[in-house]
Amino acid sequence: MNTSEKVLRYDLTATDSSGRRLVQYALPGCDFETAEALEADGLIKLEFTNDEWTTRVLAPDDIRVVVWQFNVNEQDRVHGRPLHFPDVTKRWFYFDETTATVGSA
Repeated sequence: MNTSEKVLRYDLTATDSSGRRLVQYALPGCDFETAEALEADGLIKLEFTNDEWTTRVLAPDDIRVVVWQFNVNEQDRVHGRPLHFPDVTKRWFYFDETTATVGSA
């Protein structure tokens, strides 16, 4: 894995005394990815049909998309919801034993 593909891990703890923990990932020097930013860059497409939002992933191997999908799934996990992107684990090769934990809160 080269340096440009490194992913940083943030271990976060809720401040509402619930003790909930959330792991989020980001690329070095970048903010956490948002659906709006990824859609603006043509990597995903948000669609509203039948009174619900769906996401069409246009660039499934793009590291920004993969990081965002892992973060969305982690939020789903913490809130007890079904995962939005259950197949993203096939792209775990972006995350390895060298993934640095750089922040906690």
